[in-house]
Amino acid sequence: MNTEREPARSNLLLAVLMLHMVASLWHHIHNGNFADEYPNLRGDFPVWIAYIAWGVTTAVGLAGYYAVCNGRRLLGFGAMGLYAAYGLLAFGHYTLAPMSAHTLVQNATILSEGLTAVLLLVTVIVLLVKMKEA
Repeated sequence: MNTEREPARSNLLLAVLMLHMVASLWHHIHNGNFADEYPNLRGDFPVWIAYIAWGVTTAVGLAGYYAVCNGRRLLGFGAMGLYAAYGLLAFGHYTLAPMSAHTLVQNATILSEGLTAVLLLVTVIVLLVKMKEA
């Protein structure tokens, strides 16, 4: 079986998914614990909401990977695409305040989640295209 055409055997897909999960967790932990320090973000933000949001959205991404591994590729890629799209919402911080108003760590967590979301979305799209060509 050619791993290039079999996304379930793609180490790249799993690696990018895990990378995004870690970056997203870092950003959600930072948001939850330091919400009052983010410019123009509500300071009374309950920490548990950040953890619940991360858990639910990550479950969608993992379920998508599971579906891809079990032959339900379109459903799985769709779920991982939604998970990646949610990660793009990290850039929403910059609609509340410019990058210069955020600290180095805030920018690092925002950019890590947002950029790994882009990477995951591109990976999903490329694998979908390759799947269609097969």
